[in-house]
Amino acid sequence: MTKHWEIMCLFATALLVCSCWGATERDEALIKAVQAGDASQVRSLLKDGAKPDALGGDGQSALHVAAAQGFADVVVALLD
Repeated sequence: MTKHWEIMCLFATALLVCSCWGATERDEALIKAVQAGDASQVRSLLKDGAKPDALGGDGQSALHVAAAQGFADVVVALLD
């Protein structure tokens, strides 16, 4: 593995870790509601200040999780 590749991997990991540090309790609750497919709870959390671009612990956005699970109503709630 080249030194350049190692540096890029470390940089990508650092970005992922730093982006998760900024998550609030509302953001974490949003991710859980998205994973559960609970569009009503998602709308409520967004209204209360959760960030629609919140990232889960695995680095996936709420929108990505909703789309991957096929939760169309949750996707709509996140995009509204």
